[in-house]
Amino acid sequence: MLKRMATVFDPLFIAFFKILVVTPFLACHVAFSFNGFFKHSLNAKELATALTRGAIAIGLGDMIYFIGLSLTQANVVAPLNVLTPTFAPLIAVLSLKEKPDLRTMISVFLVVIGIVSLTRRSSL
Repeated sequence: MLKRMATVFDPLFIAFFKILVVTPFLACHVAFSFNGFFKHSLNAKELATALTRGAIAIGLGDMIYFIGLSLTQANVVAPLNVLTPTFAPLIAVLSLKEKPDLRTMISVFLVVIGIVSLTRRSSL
């Protein structure tokens, strides 16, 4: 469905529309699901920064994804889109000096193995 949408609509429009549709649901989920989850509450500036950076990251990622869909086959673009969460631990280690735990490293490894197995051409 997204491949067909990418051939009809502009990728920027699709990414923007997706954020408009998803944001209210995400806001409700955060408002009702995480009581006591955070050690401290966010002030207005921290919340605005998190929302802005999230919107930019998701919007830019989705826009690149939809551009890729409009240029090539979905089976090539979809595995690459799943690769993006593997960059978060790397960025956390490099910029925030976090120490990766075993569970995170195993998760990243499994995602990479899954993508390689999906994109590898079968010799059979």
